[in-house]
Amino acid sequence: SDEGRRALSEALATIAVDTEVVLYCGCCPVKSCPNVRPASAAVRALGRPNARVLDLPTTFATDWTAKGYPVERS
Repeated sequence: SDEGRRALSEALATIAVDTEVVLYCGCCPVKSCPNVRPASAAVRALGRPNARVLDLPTTFATDWTAKGYPVERS
């Protein structure tokens, strides 16, 4: 949505251009996510070549937090 792209642009404006950016969907598998691909395209259109999509085949909880990987909350 326009609102989502605006929020993403505002969030990216607060970090350096050369910062690695990782996008993921927390509620559904990346292969069927309607949000992560448009977000990735928007980030790249904003001139962020260091953007990557994290492939979570199930959910963030299953594929990340349940495995004990770190979570940073901002």
